[in-house]
Amino acid sequence: MKLLRTAVAMLAFATLVTGTSARAACPTFADQQTQANTAGSASAPVSGLAFAQYFIRVIDGGGTAAVFNFAISAVPGFSYSNGQRGFTGSGSTLYVSYLVGPTAVVGQYRDLVVEIHNSAGQLICSDTFRVTVRLPPGWTQWLNRDLPGGDGDFETLADFGPNLVCPNPVAVECQTTGGIPWYSTGQQYSCIPNQGGVCLNSQQSGSFCQDYQVRFYCP
Repeated sequence: MKLLRTAVAMLAFATLVTGTSARAACPTFADQQTQANTAGSASAPVSGLAFAQYFIRVIDGGGTAAVFNFAISAVPGFSYSNGQRGFTGSGSTLYVSYLVGPTAVVGQYRDLVVEIHNSAGQLICSDTFRVTVRLPPGWTQWLNRDLPGGDGDFETLADFGPNLVCPNPVAVECQTTGGIPWYSTGQQYSCIPNQGGVCLNSQQSGSFCQDYQVRFYCP
């Protein structure tokens, strides 16, 4: 009986280790940001899987963005006659490509699910990454959401949604609504790429802030 309990315990431990290994081997794809009417791709290395044949597929998950034309491959890899894509053991890199449709709206997203199956068709592991529709690179339109009443005039990055500004702009321009650059107004003003424009009435001498507008440069 003791030998039986030992054997059962060892089997349970082996199952636990195998399950942990399979989960650890699942590749992790980084989330992507892709503009409308543009192809995109994501990649992830595979490690920790036993030397055996595995098959991969990609399917769409949650979200409303128009993302389609999914394709997946492995390098090094192979393709069965039935069209399944696969690879043998570890050491491969998986590549997922897709197309964001021209009707996709900035700020929308689509989750893509990558699955790894063994040769028996059993699911070994899966990973989900998100494709978010982004603005095209370049300058945004001039943005003005605030008036210089109250504490001042605030045109900050946090005030604008993803349909107007990318999350990490690399440059910003600030000017009055009349087209005068902030540094030519004689007012104290903060104009920083990752913050936007801020003018405080309390920092001005004898007058309120002027009405400012900003635009950001998205990489």
